[in-house]
Amino acid sequence: MAACIIATILVNAVLDIWFVLGMEMGVAGIALGTAIAEIVGAVLMLVAILHVLAKRGGFRHSWQREKLTDNLTGFFALNANIFIRTLLLALTFAWFMRSGTQ
Repeated sequence: MAACIIATILVNAVLDIWFVLGMEMGVAGIALGTAIAEIVGAVLMLVAILHVLAKRGGFRHSWQREKLTDNLTGFFALNANIFIRTLLLALTFAWFMRSGTQ
């Protein structure tokens, strides 16, 4: 998976240089290069995920309801505090932004 991220960064760098210096597109070239690199990264990640699933027996084997719901209670118990903290933090930032604009 790290290879997909590195490939995305390299594609982004090459396309940015090519669009800005080679084709003289400026900021639009950087935006286009970044968009293309992100699409390439998403496709590479999808291919990697499908490859791993194929090695493990496919979707049906990996996505059995029993396997997904076995530890769900423990997962939510572990992440409940983090969720509440993040929600309160986002609401606090929203309140400060609203107060700052008035």
